[in-house]
Amino acid sequence: MNIFVGVLNMLPMLPLDGGYVAIATYERLRSKRGLRYHADVNKMAPFIYAFMGVLLVLFASTLFLDIAHPIAQSLPLVLQRARKRADWNRGRHR
Repeated sequence: MNIFVGVLNMLPMLPLDGGYVAIATYERLRSKRGLRYHADVNKMAPFIYAFMGVLLVLFASTLFLDIAHPIAQSLPLVLQRARKRADWNRGRHR
């Protein structure tokens, strides 16, 4: 889980850390002879809002599914353990 969060955080979109790294790298590459180049972040605002909207929908749908169907994720494991327990009780050891 933590590795996923770290990789997601390094996506090159501005609200995330990777976005700040991307902007700093871009500005560094565009700077010439001591004249520092400043990127206009306001031009990226529509993309930032769209990206944050996608993240918000992903978060909301994950939260909804975790609340509405909490057993759906663990049901196959529960059934597998129940079958093993039933087989053990019947004397069919595996």
